[in-house]
Amino acid sequence: MISVVVPVYNCEIYISSCIESVIEQTHEDVELVLVNDGSTDLSGDICDKYASRHKKVKVLHTPNKGPAAARNVGIEASSGDYILFLDGDDFLSIDAIETLISAQKSHKIDFIIGNFNKVNNSNASDYAFNSKTGTDKRFDSVDILQGVIKYLQKPNSYSPFTYTWGKLFSAEVIKSKNLRFNERLRTFEDWSFVFRYLKNIESALLIKEPIYNYRLHDGTESAGMKIYGDQIEYAKIALQSAVEYLVSRGVDKTIAEKETDNTLLTHTIITMVRASRNFNFREVFKFYTFFKTIVRDEEVTRALRNYNHRAGHSKLIPLLMRIKQPLPLMFVCAFRAMNRYGK
Repeated sequence: MISVVVPVYNCEIYISSCIESVIEQTHEDVELVLVNDGSTDLSGDICDKYASRHKKVKVLHTPNKGPAAARNVGIEASSGDYILFLDGDDFLSIDAIETLISAQKSHKIDFIIGNFNKVNNSNASDYAFNSKTGTDKRFDSVDILQGVIKYLQKPNSYSPFTYTWGKLFSAEVIKSKNLRFNERLRTFEDWSFVFRYLKNIESALLIKEPIYNYRLHDGTESAGMKIYGDQIEYAKIALQSAVEYLVSRGVDKTIAEKETDNTLLTHTIITMVRASRNFNFREVFKFYTFFKTIVRDEEVTRALRNYNHRAGHSKLIPLLMRIKQPLPLMFVCAFRAMNRYGK
């Protein structure tokens, strides 16, 4: 049996298509575990409606604690040999589970990575991982290590070894090694989980055909400065799991920390620019405080020393961070956000 675990939070617009994509799978030996994470819209009611009509659907209602806690509840409630994580606003291709199970049986691998479509509001899509050979790709432990390092060096790209959704995980590995999502994390919980899972497997398989449909949202919603500051803190915690994984594969700890420092600094810059989408002069002091906190952060300061500048990335932003100039840094990030996202 395959257990599909779905954390559900305020996604009433999308949750029906998500659920139906599982119910309609060509592979029948499936259970769907929906964890309603304290939704304040109709998501929970919609889940209950499907559970009353379909035996394979199970619903658990919990107080809002975030996607990490919701997935942990789903893991505990699951009874399948393999676990597939699916987000409540995404959906599966009709033969997704059959494709994943067929690959697992053929290759005897405990980590099957599904390719995925990026779907925008007009339903246009494209593949996330394009195979040059047009065939499935097998990774041994060295390949996985190289793939993780490549992502840490360039973390503003999709990687087969970070996100949890759309992948087939061994329930035996998860439960025997007591692997759970870090509930302190509201973002980057995927990183932490996958890096710890990778410590316990020796191979993986990337399927060339997309089996998962990932919805792209425009990202124009406003968010408080605390949320952006929290994201940097969450990245720090999640990257500790990356260091542990690299060390478990024979990488010197100092080198591992340099790699993750580069990742932290890249995500810090991305976060600053995203936060600056909402810049306005009425809240200039709040923005200034946010940037001042970042340039004074000891871990960010250390990460600056190991940051590898890449072509097309700003040279000015890391320079202003090094010389601890939050005011010009704030305006440079606001200008970059305006060029990138518009106003």
